[in-house]
Amino acid sequence: SFKVSVINPAKIKGFAQSELARNKTDKADAQLIARYCKAFNPPLWEPQPQHICDLRDLVHRLDSLMKLRQQEKNRQHTAAPVIKRSLNSVMRGLDREIKKIEKAIKEHVNSNPDLKEKDKLLNSIPGIGKTTSVKVLALFGDMSRFDHAKKAAAFAGLNPRQFQSGSSVKGKTRISKTGRADIREAMFFPAI
Repeated sequence: SFKVSVINPAKIKGFAQSELARNKTDKADAQLIARYCKAFNPPLWEPQPQHICDLRDLVHRLDSLMKLRQQEKNRQHTAAPVIKRSLNSVMRGLDREIKKIEKAIKEHVNSNPDLKEKDKLLNSIPGIGKTTSVKVLALFGDMSRFDHAKKAAAFAGLNPRQFQSGSSVKGKTRISKTGRADIREAMFFPAI
């Protein structure tokens, strides 16, 4: 079996820039990655537990269906009368499928004690509802891999990014957005 590490490509690119790498070939890239791994000894990748992978797949499917439904709803405003019946039929089918997936998500969370407990904790936070808690559970995955809240915030791209240099350059501090955009999207309305 092979030992695998998953590394953000931006880290490899930054490492290449620090070495002033000028060549971009498969052989040069392989040597660069080997030097990076020797220098930084990245942690080994561990797959997510199956119950989290299943939840993530269900949540992605629900998001896809919701987007399809919204597209069909948007088409209704400008659709010719001749196709409105078809649009309505497709929307009814999507509504049925959305309900099935929502039920499957609920059953999946309730059947797994770990997910059920974490879902209950997340729902106890003001502003977090069932939809957001399930998305957070699916997108963050196994939260025990973050040994500090700052690491979880950085994973989502919610950590502060300061812009300051010397005494003359001082910009506004904003969130870094270097992380999972889907988590930030899920947290947007609850944060408001």
